[in-house]
Amino acid sequence: MSQITQKFNRFSVFLIVACAFYGFNLVYTFQDSRFHLHSLWLVLGIGVVVTGFLAFLVVPLLTKVNRRYFFLGLAIVAFGLRFGWIIWVATPPISDFLDMHNAASSAAGGNFAFIHSDYFVRWNYQLGFTLYEALIIKLFGSSLFVLKLFNVLFSVGTAFAIYGIARQLFGEVSGRIAALLYALYLPPILMCTVLTNQHLSTFLFTLGVYYAVRIGPLRLRMLGVGLCFGLGHLIRPLGSFYLTVFLAYIVFLFFSPSFRDKRKALLKHTAGAVLVFLVLQQLFSYSLVATGVTNGPLASREPYWKFMVGLNQATNGGWSPEDDTYAITYPLGAARNEAEWSKIKERLENKDQVTSLLARKFKIMWGTNDAAPFWSLVGTEQLNLQTLLRQIERMSYLLLSALGCIALVTLLVAKPTRVKEGLILVLFLVGGYAVFHLVIEVQTRYRLDIIPLFLIVAGYGAVVIGRGGNSPKD
Repeated sequence: MSQITQKFNRFSVFLIVACAFYGFNLVYTFQDSRFHLHSLWLVLGIGVVVTGFLAFLVVPLLTKVNRRYFFLGLAIVAFGLRFGWIIWVATPPISDFLDMHNAASSAAGGNFAFIHSDYFVRWNYQLGFTLYEALIIKLFGSSLFVLKLFNVLFSVGTAFAIYGIARQLFGEVSGRIAALLYALYLPPILMCTVLTNQHLSTFLFTLGVYYAVRIGPLRLRMLGVGLCFGLGHLIRPLGSFYLTVFLAYIVFLFFSPSFRDKRKALLKHTAGAVLVFLVLQQLFSYSLVATGVTNGPLASREPYWKFMVGLNQATNGGWSPEDDTYAITYPLGAARNEAEWSKIKERLENKDQVTSLLARKFKIMWGTNDAAPFWSLVGTEQLNLQTLLRQIERMSYLLLSALGCIALVTLLVAKPTRVKEGLILVLFLVGGYAVFHLVIEVQTRYRLDIIPLFLIVAGYGAVVIGRGGNSPKD
């Protein structure tokens, strides 16, 4: 058996599972799109027209354009859409975003009394992003517009990181398409007006994945992974997830024939990446304790909260005010943890109900409309645009799911010789994120965190269609 066939066989199981994931997304999103657009034929018609435009006009154009001009065009499109949106829509901070912004304003003035508030006592891991906002306020003043402008810049940076990953995995044109899809995809644009930590953390995590899959010295790549995942975790506590999945990917590489002669170096530099990640967390926590900002490390003080909420049958795994009331009746610490763990065990007793819940949660998380129109327009004069924006988002996400299916089926059938190990990391992360949200709280806005990796595969699918179903070779 040839080395190429062996490589394909190692990938085939992951490709089949990933294809099933994108396929379920496609089916559920198609059903949801019919609901929002009120017409099967309208959904099909728009889908065919947009797919044809992308495959037969955009792909050939991006194949020919100079890379420098593409970078310029990508920057103009991505920045222009996001900048125009934050100018036009003045979204006020609400909910957690308001709590963190008020705390950041206080911190910028040297007042850290907010650390003793109920919000930060429970969720002190939000302090990293709060201090980031405080730094921006300290440097540039209290204007919300400046914070939103940084959201725009990080979102544009994410588009370029996507280009880098997709180019490494599928070639130049696929990289361009994937980056352009992100630049045009509605939720990241709309959410730029919202003071969420997702923009900065998504940029850092995506950049970390780029370092993991790029070609170059292993030591520098692993340093980049450790730094990006570590800094991302300080902003949004997903770094442990990314690092865990990355380590699973390293195990895959360790047994790969292409790394047979580099296993020692792989383990050594991976250990370095983990060390960088851990040192960043400890340094940040120690600095806050040493300066008197906090009296303990930054960590979740309610480790079971999201799992308890995620197993709530009544809310389909969404946030529950009843669960919140239940939790706060117990003092924070061992007593509350025990109460929440008891509730989790109670909710796991009926296996049939749990199975049904997981199926519903998957459909909600990956098949229903994104909440970005609500979060971006709530409290503004443009609230009446929600319906239109939901319809656009539904068709966009339907297209991404379809392109992802096409890409993965092509990889399975055509057995391209250019399939690279880095694709497994992307599939591990997307699939792991989906599994993770089967057991924790779900909100469709959480898709924003993984969308960059989700549409990397879609970019390849667009090129497959544009080149007549042949395996793209850039």
